[in-house]
Amino acid sequence: MEEKEKSYSNNEITVYWKPALCSHSTICLHGLPNVFNLNVKPWINVYGAPNKDIINVVNKCPSGALSYSYKNEKPPQTEISSNQEVKVNILKDGPIIIKADCKIVDANGKTFYKKGTCSLCTCGLSKEKPFCDGSHYDNQIRQK
Repeated sequence: MEEKEKSYSNNEITVYWKPALCSHSTICLHGLPNVFNLNVKPWINVYGAPNKDIINVVNKCPSGALSYSYKNEKPPQTEISSNQEVKVNILKDGPIIIKADCKIVDANGKTFYKKGTCSLCTCGLSKEKPFCDGSHYDNQIRQK
């Protein structure tokens, strides 16, 4: 069963988390431990730092599992811009990271619209193909 998107709001912003897309890079945990902390529930505390700092860390999420919107805005998602630079990072023993708004069509023809950043599976182990779900990391741990 796929986990649904979760949201965490303060008076100005809402942070969205899509667990199925998380590649477990821990950038959020190391970037703002007062906001992103797996040892407390809820694990995202949008009151733990200034909004600009939270947005900065959310924008660094390599998988696109974290996103945000300002109060009274719709959650980010479907519309994509065609006039932007596309940055693609290929990580050693990890996913392909795309930093741009993009349209992705999987092997079955299903279309996904991603704003910002997303990570694509290269190991074949993801349960959320074509997106990385961190299964490569779990497999590396088991092999040690």
